[in-house]
Amino acid sequence: GSTPEGKKRVVANTNEILNRIVKDSGAAGSVIQKIQVTESVFQKISDTVLDQARKKLAGKKSRFQMIPSRIQLPDNIENLVGQKALYIDIGGSHVYFGVSEIVKGEDGPIQVRVPVSDEYILTDNEIQNTDGTQKFKNILDRVASFIKKNSIDTRLIGVTFSFPHKDGKILPKANGAKKFNWKGVIGKKIQKIVEQGLQKRGIKGAEVAAVVNDTEASLVLGWTENQDIRVGVINGTGMNHALLIHGKIYNVESAAAELPAEIMTEFDRQFYSRGVEDIIAGKNLGEIARRVLLQDIQDGILFSGKITARGQKTFNFPQDDDDKEKGLDSKYVSKIAGAATLDQVRDLLRELGVDNASDEDADTAQRLFRAFLERSSQVSAAMIDGFSRVEGLSS
Repeated sequence: GSTPEGKKRVVANTNEILNRIVKDSGAAGSVIQKIQVTESVFQKISDTVLDQARKKLAGKKSRFQMIPSRIQLPDNIENLVGQKALYIDIGGSHVYFGVSEIVKGEDGPIQVRVPVSDEYILTDNEIQNTDGTQKFKNILDRVASFIKKNSIDTRLIGVTFSFPHKDGKILPKANGAKKFNWKGVIGKKIQKIVEQGLQKRGIKGAEVAAVVNDTEASLVLGWTENQDIRVGVINGTGMNHALLIHGKIYNVESAAAELPAEIMTEFDRQFYSRGVEDIIAGKNLGEIARRVLLQDIQDGILFSGKITARGQKTFNFPQDDDDKEKGLDSKYVSKIAGAATLDQVRDLLRELGVDNASDEDADTAQRLFRAFLERSSQVSAAMIDGFSRVEGLSS
């Protein structure tokens, strides 16, 4: 490599080796290479987000909604010290509930403390098949039991609802969002559902003081502890951002942001319709990963092309939309990506019905899942970078 001719040979040989590695590792290898967020792609996402936010704030057509929030932040945060409330957070796969208190230590910063909390994990069957009326019954059964078990004295309640709603009413487009079935409660006020439901369960005097978008709530939580906070972010089953501009909170509804073609694969395009949320959020991540692995299993590249009957249920394409048991849960993308050793990766793959993963197989699966999460993280960071440049944030 010490001569110009030698350098050319080194580059040519290196490219040949890289191309062979990608080819040999099949779909997973090509996806890992494709979805890396370069500096130029990062800047492109950031600039696009900034442009769309500016357009909407100027009253022009935009992919964002920038909905003004009804939440008003207090002029003096000290006035909130000592406040206590019960929270119910209804998200895309979990319902979290507990007591939050605003406290201040001696000469210390104001903090939001959660002395007691619990969660209720919704099953796929409950999400998709149980109607909204029954879903709220299940949720409120657990909340009421939690209040009684922990002798919670506060009756002031705040609800975060991560589905389309307006003026506290559940909108028709909430049905089907994140695959949820809300039939039976469309058009109804969340406040009344919760208050009346808890009343029936023996919780007297329950008062829902606020029903807000979960992203707005994340911003308020951050701002309560640090008044320099200007951006709230949700990265879960879905994704969204909230901004504090000139003292007013806006729900961006940023899920519709564009994802650059440079980091989209053929597997992503099968799900890409609304925007970036379709690809980087949890709702489709497991299914996209499953299809990549399935391609390599069918081509004999991974697991010697053989998996158990249970593995077939995990990795094979669903026969029809009613077959809810098949598919790869997105939580396994996070678990496998975060595993400390290849033995841990193999243990997780066994849970999915793969009993014959070699070191190379486990390494490929982990690198693929890490690449998906890295892309999600980088895209989210680029979006925050864009929003941070919106005029009026001043922080």
